[in-house]
Amino acid sequence: PLLIGTPAGGLQGYFHGVIWYYLLAVPLILSGGNPISGQWFMAIMSTISVLAAFFILKKTMNIYAAVLGILLFGFGDYSVATAKFTWNSYPIVWLAPIFFLGIFLISRRVYLGILLVSLVEGLSLHFDLMLGLTTLPAYIGMLGYFIAKGGSVKKIKYTLVSLLLIALPFLPSILFDLRHDFIISKVVISTMMNG
Repeated sequence: PLLIGTPAGGLQGYFHGVIWYYLLAVPLILSGGNPISGQWFMAIMSTISVLAAFFILKKTMNIYAAVLGILLFGFGDYSVATAKFTWNSYPIVWLAPIFFLGIFLISRRVYLGILLVSLVEGLSLHFDLMLGLTTLPAYIGMLGYFIAKGGSVKKIKYTLVSLLLIALPFLPSILFDLRHDFIISKVVISTMMNG
C-alpha cells in the first residue's frame, strides 16, 4: 500500500497523506467508476460539515449564532470550494466544526474535548502537513492546558489516547519517513530553523 500522497504545494519533502486517496476511492467504486463521483462526495461532505456547524453552534451558543455561523461558514469562498474540488486539504475545513466543539468541551473541562481536538489535529497533519504544522502550537497549548488542570488517572489515560489519536493518521507518513532517510523530518526541521 502507498504510504504518502502527492507533494504538498509542489514543495520537496512535504507530502499529503495517503488516506485521502483511499477515501476518494470509495465513491468511485460505489459509482461504478463515474468520474463525477469525487465531486458528489465533496458536495455531500461539505453539506454535512455546514449542518454539523449549525448543530454545534446551536448547542454551544444559540440559534442566532448557529444561523450566522452557517451563513459565514457555508458561503465562504474556501468552504464553497470544498464542495467542488477534490483537493487534499479540504477535509480540514470539514473538520473545523468538530475542532471548535473540542475547544468548547475543553473549556468546560469535558475530557472528550481533548480527544476531538487531537483527532482533528492528527488528520490535519495527515491531510496537509504544512497546514497541520501551523495549528500544532495551538494544539500543544490546549494539551498543556488540559494536563495542567489536575492529574487523575482518567486524565492520564485521556492524554495518552490523545497522543495516539494525533499519531495514528500520521503513521503512514512516519513509516515513509523511516524508510526514506527521514526526508520529511529533515524538511520540516529545516523550515522551522530557517523560517
